[in-house]
Amino acid sequence: MKKSLIILLTLAMSLALVAHEVSIGKEFMDTYDTDGDGVTEKGFYANQIRLGFTGEDYSLGMDFTKYFRHGYENMKDIELKSAWKSFDMYGYADFIVGYDSYEFGRITTSLASQNMSIYQLYVPQKNWMLKLKGDVSFVDWTIYYPYDTAVTKDLGGQLGFNVKNGRLGLSLLARDVMENWGGRWIDYAVDLEYTIPNIVKIAGQVYEIDDDLDNTDDIDFYVIANYSPGFELPPLFGRNNPNFGILDGVFKPYVGYATYRDAAGDGMGENYTLAGLNFETRVNAFWKLEYMICSEDDIDDRLALQIGYHF
Repeated sequence: MKKSLIILLTLAMSLALVAHEVSIGKEFMDTYDTDGDGVTEKGFYANQIRLGFTGEDYSLGMDFTKYFRHGYENMKDIELKSAWKSFDMYGYADFIVGYDSYEFGRITTSLASQNMSIYQLYVPQKNWMLKLKGDVSFVDWTIYYPYDTAVTKDLGGQLGFNVKNGRLGLSLLARDVMENWGGRWIDYAVDLEYTIPNIVKIAGQVYEIDDDLDNTDDIDFYVIANYSPGFELPPLFGRNNPNFGILDGVFKPYVGYATYRDAAGDGMGENYTLAGLNFETRVNAFWKLEYMICSEDDIDDRLALQIGYHF
């Protein structure tokens, strides 16, 4: 085990030298079962250790969090976040093949630098898939067909309408289309981003994910807002010496609210509220500090710190 750990650490450090994004997170909760052994502990624990390689036509992302948290025992704990390649279809569309997120709703990336908050308010499913993406005028569109070795097959699509200072998105997902063609299980999402210039950026999403139970509600939503222009610390020792080092950058405070299913399976049965500070330095380093309050009595409030660097 020690030998495999040394090999993995060497590999991780080598990959980190050429990765396009590296991020790590630490989280504080009063009680948490960090290694899954049923024993709760207090204090800080790692909630994210990731490497990302991205370009205009490819992406590869890996999450090492569970591997390090569980004691380096199972290579399967290394989670694949993305692994896709895009091909240009003569300027009409992009054909994408690989492991990627469903284009369902607003947030479709696990890269820390591209999300305002630490905790993603909605996380879409991921799968191996074929995908077509394109745009015409102010409309962008996506059609995707997730495929795996299971019998279940899905088919989804998204339309985005880009307007001044904002974007409106409409998503549909037909699940189990091979068995239920005609749409017994149709999920949908409506998402919106809008920026009031120099004041605030507001983003949100309403979505229904059918659980195939007639006696439960399936609708949930979230909303997040941030001070879009941000603020900077005043120049140190006059405007000719603005060097604050790691604090030389833009601070953006944000707040968010999201609902999720309760124990009975009802949408909007539980919720959490978060408030944080997102900071990006002049040299592509970033960090976020976030506090989250959950409506469930047995879930403690959370204070999290995330740091990273993207190239």
